[in-house]
Amino acid sequence: MTGKKAITSGMLSNVQGDFFSYLSDKLEKNTEKYLPSEKLFDSFSKTFSVNTNIAPQFGEISSLGDNGGDFIFILRD
Repeated sequence: MTGKKAITSGMLSNVQGDFFSYLSDKLEKNTEKYLPSEKLFDSFSKTFSVNTNIAPQFGEISSLGDNGGDFIFILRD
């Protein structure tokens, strides 16, 4: 079973703020050929949190059998 990761704008309630714009902005400006999801999260989460007072989340989805894998974004040529 492969690992399951999640990047979310917060916990279980609806979150105000433009979380997707922070995420998509980092993906659009990315220049790395291979970008792990954790590195992507680290690149925008602090800025999002400071500007919105909301703590985004990154981690394994429990009970789905994470084996330490990661999702890798690959830059198109």
